[in-house]
This record gives sequence, structure tokens and C-alpha cells, in this order.
Amino acid sequence: MFDESKVETGDWANLSEIGCSEDFGLSGVPCTGIKIKNNIFTAISDLELIKVPLNEGRKNGSRQSGVVFENCLFKGFTLDKIDFNLKFIDCEFKGNVQLETAKAVSISDSAFKSIVKFKGLDSRYSQIDLTNVTFYENVKFEDYLLEDSEDTRGHTRIKSAFRDVAFHKKLTLNNVLFPMDIVFEAVSLPKRIESDRSTFKRLKRVMEHQHNFIDAAFFHSLELNAYREELNNKKWFEAVEDKVIFGLNWYASKFSLSWALPFFWIVVLSVIFYSAAMCCDSEIAFSCNAFFQFMNPFSWNSKAFDSVYTVWFLHKLFVVPLVYLLIIAIKRKTKL
Repeated sequence: MFDESKVETGDWANLSEIGCSEDFGLSGVPCTGIKIKNNIFTAISDLELIKVPLNEGRKNGSRQSGVVFENCLFKGFTLDKIDFNLKFIDCEFKGNVQLETAKAVSISDSAFKSIVKFKGLDSRYSQIDLTNVTFYENVKFEDYLLEDSEDTRGHTRIKSAFRDVAFHKKLTLNNVLFPMDIVFEAVSLPKRIESDRSTFKRLKRVMEHQHNFIDAAFFHSLELNAYREELNNKKWFEAVEDKVIFGLNWYASKFSLSWALPFFWIVVLSVIFYSAAMCCDSEIAFSCNAFFQFMNPFSWNSKAFDSVYTVWFLHKLFVVPLVYLLIIAIKRKTKL
């Protein structure tokens, strides 16, 4: 069991090489901050700091710095209603993590190997700084309001950032507000991201503001897909035109997230319509030159297929939109 009596008062008491194999709880510790190093914790809960007078040379008020964990292993981590800063360096989380806070959270060079939930506190603004962090299981941010690094009075705060962050499984964003100056660098996003349309729209605007056009296009596609899901929840006779357009766009290119899908459908439709043309006119024989001439969406010379003009025209009617989706998908991937 963790021994509270070993915590020193004053600025940043250091606890090194202190082992702990049972639940860890810390409350009402009279210091401005704690630094805990080289520990293994079965569980973390009920962590609380009290405010103390400022250091000599400062007048009025009090300070509450927070807690730093360095080179620690957590087998369970649940902290609710945290009102002080937290910092994790070279840490590993093997058990489920739940953190509810209204202050700054900084995590670097760490790994989460179980389900993680970050939750805001009482609709208050906070900051989060993730650097070289890997999430191996599902991650959820809920009621998390991140604010700009500088307020209207010119006071600076920790800039929220995601640097070298990898999400391996599902990422859920529920009522999350991202500031326009958030740092978003080398982030590996998962295939599955769950959120509402307004969140994806906000992320798109943030990326555009930072001239990160590739990620902006990615979040724009997620925004369109969120709207498609909204349409699916409506009655079948409502917004029929939008349902058709957004449904075809999703299956044809996943809203331009995939360039391979429209290319695949171009080839498949060309094979189907060319086979139909050969069935309608026995004089049309298969040859590579004839097939690629038929497949070419930019070739409007129909003399070779006058006898099956309807088939030729329908093929162009279906393929031209797919070519457009192919170009858009490539453009979004490369920002040409």
C-alpha cells in the first residue's frame, strides 16, 4: 500500500523507487505538486491536491501545480472530477483508463493497451497535449472542451496538441470542441471514427485554417458520411434525392476516401456493357483495342458502336461520374 507519510511537503516532492502492489489513493496532500517515479500501481483513484500559499516573492493567492508520473505502470486508472494538472512521461497503461478533468493533461512517450475514456468536467475548458502516444484499444473523448492557447485577455495557456499519436482501433468523439490553433502532426487515425456531423465539420475547418488540406479532405468525407447516416434515420420517402446521391457516392468512392473503388467500378461496368454490346451485335468481336476504346470515357467517337449506340451511351452515362469521383479522390490524396 502506498505510504502517504513519505510524501514531502514543498515544491515537487520526489518519490523514487517506491514500489506499490495494491490500490493507490492520495488525498489532501499539503504540497504544490507531486512527482512519482518508477512505480507499479494496481489501481489509481481518489487523487486530490490542496492549494498552498505561493512561493516567496509572490503575493496573494495560491497555486496548485499538479501531479507528474514518470516511468510508471498502471494496471487500473480511474480518476473523477480532477481539478489539477496531470502529466505522464514514459508510462504504460494496461488496465482500463477513465479520466475526468477540467485542467491540463500532458502525456508523452506512453502507451495505452486497454480502453481509454477522457471526460471533461462541468462543461469547463481544458487542454490536452499528447506526444508520441499509442492507443491500442478503443478511445473516447466525451464532453471535452479544448480552448485556444491564448484567451481574449492575452493570457497564454498550454497549447492543445496531438503529435505522433496513433489510434489503432475505434475513436469516439462525443461533444468535443477543438480550438483553431490545436497542433495536429503525424496523427495516425483509425478506420472507424464515431462522432456527429458538427464535430467533423469543425475538424475540417481547423485543418483548413492550418493549411492541412489532406486531413481537411478526410474530415470532409467523414462529415458527408455522417450526413448520409442522418438521412438513413429518416423515413424512406423523405429526402429521397439526397439519399440516392449520397448512397451512390458512398458505395462508389466512400466520399472520395478511396480512389480504388471508382476505378474498380469503371472496369466492372465496362466489362458488363461491352459484353452486352457483343450480345446485341454478333459482328462486334472481343479485342483489347476495341474494349479499351469502348472503356475510354474521353472517347466520344461512336462509329464503331453505331449498331449498339444505346449500350454505348448508357456506359458513358454511368462511367463519366465515376471518372469524376476518381479524379477527386486522387486530388484529395495528393492535393494536386
